[in-house]
Parts: sequence; C-alpha cells; structure tokens
Amino acid sequence: MIFLWLALAAFQQTPLVEVTREERIELTAEQQRVFEAVSRFGSQVGRCRRHMPADQVAAFEAAAAPGPSAGQPGDQSILDQIFAMSYQQGAQSADARTIRRDRCDVMLEDAGAILLDAEAFVPAVEAAMPPSSARPWAEFVPAGARAPDRAPRAIEPLRQPAAPERAMRPNAVSRAPSWAETPRLAMPAAARNMLSEGAAHIECIVTVEGRARACQLLRESAEGLGLGEAALAAQDTYRFHPRTIDGQAVEARAAFTIRFRNEERVIRAQ
Repeated sequence: MIFLWLALAAFQQTPLVEVTREERIELTAEQQRVFEAVSRFGSQVGRCRRHMPADQVAAFEAAAAPGPSAGQPGDQSILDQIFAMSYQQGAQSADARTIRRDRCDVMLEDAGAILLDAEAFVPAVEAAMPPSSARPWAEFVPAGARAPDRAPRAIEPLRQPAAPERAMRPNAVSRAPSWAETPRLAMPAAARNMLSEGAAHIECIVTVEGRARACQLLRESAEGLGLGEAALAAQDTYRFHPRTIDGQAVEARAAFTIRFRNEERVIRAQ
C-alpha cells in the first residue's frame, strides 16, 4: 500500500509543495501503466508546445490549469493532475526552447501511441480513484500515433520503493537525481574529424542504487556521427545520486545533457 500522493510524486522531478489527497490505495500494474503513459505524454506535449498551433496550445494550457476549487479532495481527476504536473515540467525543461520540430513529431507520436495503448486500462484507474476525467488532452494525440500499424515503444516502469520506515509528509522534500561521478568517454571515431564539440541528450531511469537503466536518446547535436549511440552504450558506467523524497531513495526518470569535447575526449554532463 502506498499514499496516492506518492504515486503522483513518482512522475515529477521538482520538489513537492502540496498534496491534495492522502487516500490509501494499492497500485496495480494496469494503473501504473496508465499513470506512466499520461505522464510521458504530458511531458512531451509541454516540451514541444512551441511547435503546436496556437489553438492546441490553448487547449493544453486549459487542461493543465487547476480547477476553480483546486486544492480540495475530489475536485480534479488523478489523470488530469498527472498530466498537468508533467506538462508543466516539460514546458520548463532545458530543451523546450530549442528542440527541433522533426524530433517533436517523433516524440509525440511515440508518446501518443503509448497513451492510446494504455486506454483500455483507464476505467480501472477511474474506478479506484474517482472522479473520472473527460481527458481533453487525449484529443490532441497526433494522427500518426493512430495509424493501425503503429507499434508503441514499451516504457520501462518505475519500480516501487520498499515500504518507508515512516509516513512521508505531504510537504515532503524531494531532490532530483544528480551526477555522483562525471562520465569520461572517448569522442566517437566518426565525429573526431568533423566536430570540436557536440552533445547528446538522453533520458534514463535512475535507480535507488544510483545507476542508470532504460536510457533513451532524446536528440543529438549532430546526427549520424555516433554521439547518441556512445552516450547510450555507456549507461552501465554512469553513477548518480538517486532521487530522494524525505531522504528515501526512489526511482525516477531524468534527462541529462552529455557534452563531447574533442580536444579533451571526455563527456561532460550537465
């Protein structure tokens, strides 16, 4: 059994400020799948909003906005809360102002396909955690994600931490993952004669032990030169300080920028 607010906390990387519900629930695999699909879609929409038509952005902003009486139990659907937090986090991410349209198209189709694939399990979530949601943000899933031959990518689930030794406070202090050791890798051979520097942007799950798993390439500064491949291939060597909530380590997704500098032949991470 876990607190509902802890389920919400699993999908944001910023410190918790307030919690609107503390109802005890038990998350099933299906519910976890829906939460992760909504979280990923909201995050990608937030990151890519500058490439969207103004009317779509307005609709997403309305979906992400708190209700008129937000802050009181039962006012907002759990799925709307997860979407709102993820959307806002994506909009504030470091690459939201620079991410390319073509990359956004792929990201939104991937996330949208995964969201559609999880729709069958939404009733189980809403039955356990009313009220239900009209899910207005789901109406804007890209058409490409609805193609019958579209195969959604599987997303590695976050693993639930062991039962905490003490009840966690609603205003719990959350600390995002950070590097424990700066990785040092050689510049890919294909890039040595062409680049003095470059970058790969990756997203990983940081485990409670401070290791990376299920890393994915978000984008790279120069495609076809092996920057992204090198960053992903080295994931087993990465060492982090894990995310903590009130001092307890939990798994979390986090994005990292890895910079390649040819003259030093090292990767520097921000």
